[in-house]
Amino acid sequence: MPISKEDRICKNCEWYTESRSETHGFCKSHPPVFTRNDDRGHPRFYNPVVAPHNFCSFWEEIEQ
Repeated sequence: MPISKEDRICKNCEWYTESRSETHGFCKSHPPVFTRNDDRGHPRFYNPVVAPHNFCSFWEEIEQ
């Protein structure tokens, strides 16, 4: 049975990693981007921030 577009959202995607606050997540299908240097001068990189109910063309179902 095909999966509906409503079910193909970020929180159901293999590439999605939930944040500690559980209010958003990070998309791991795209390479991390430089955001800034931290207080010690080390570069910080983050994957793009996404909402749990976003949808994109890179969606891939989580294997169960």
